[in-house]
Amino acid sequence: MIGEFVYTMGKDLITSAQRFRELHLSRTAMLRAYHFEVQSNLDLLDFIDTTRLKELEVNSPEVFSIVSNLDISIAVSILFCEGSQGQSLYDFLDKKGKVDEKSEDNKSEESLDKSILEAVLFTVRKITLLQKLASLRNEKDTSILNAMRLSVRLNNIKKHLVFIKTTLDKLNDAEKFLTQAAPVEAK
Repeated sequence: MIGEFVYTMGKDLITSAQRFRELHLSRTAMLRAYHFEVQSNLDLLDFIDTTRLKELEVNSPEVFSIVSNLDISIAVSILFCEGSQGQSLYDFLDKKGKVDEKSEDNKSEESLDKSILEAVLFTVRKITLLQKLASLRNEKDTSILNAMRLSVRLNNIKKHLVFIKTTLDKLNDAEKFLTQAAPVEAK
C-alpha cells in the first residue's frame, strides 16, 4: 500500500498539470485562478479549530474530510508549466519574502526567506502528503507512520498560503491580474 501511495501521488500531480495545460490559459488567467484557489483554501482552513485535531489520527474520517477538500490543482499546473508561459510564471513567482514556520515539535518558530514559487512547492508537497496519508485505511499501513502534529502542519500550510496571497497582492501586477478579464491564448 505505501509503494502504491508514492506512485499515485506522482501520477496524480502530473495528470492535474496536464488538464490545466490543455486549457492554454495566459499567465494573468493562471495567476487569477491560483489566487482564487489560495483564497478558497484559506477560507476552509479558517474554519478549522486546530486545537481539536490533537486527538485525531491523520487517517481519521474528520481529517480526510478536511484535507481532501484542499485544492492544489492550479498550483500543480503552475509548477509543471513549460515553455515561455512557464518561464514567465517562474520569473513572476520568484519574488522573495518572509514566511514564519513552526517546527514540527511546535517549540520554535523561524522566519524563512522564500520565494512565492518555493511556498507554492511547499504547499503542494504538504497538502499532497496529508491527502495521501488521510486516505490510508489499512491499519497495518498507518501503524508504521511516525506521530504527526496535524495542527502544526495545517498551520504551516496556512502560513504559506497567507504568504503567497499577501505577496501576490503586493506585486505590481496583482491589481491588474485580479481585475482584468482572462484572455485565452490561441494554440
